[in-house]
Amino acid sequence: MVQETQNQIQYIPVGGSQLALQLIGTWKRDTGFPLIHEVMSHLGSFHKITTISFDTQHLTAWDSHLLVFLSKVIAICGEYG
Repeated sequence: MVQETQNQIQYIPVGGSQLALQLIGTWKRDTGFPLIHEVMSHLGSFHKITTISFDTQHLTAWDSHLLVFLSKVIAICGEYG
């Protein structure tokens, strides 16, 4: 049986006002997801970010729960401007 890599997020500054969220591993319902408030706490530690992108180069598998998670991140970022 092939072991799936647990999901991870790397926060990578790209220029002065951009941040890439690199999604790594398997992002499926049964592998669990980071808590949204933990992600937002990490995002808050970067100052003057105006653009966030998602790097999926190391994403190995996903299901619709990833889309729900990303929608929450995008919605909260929109609330904070």
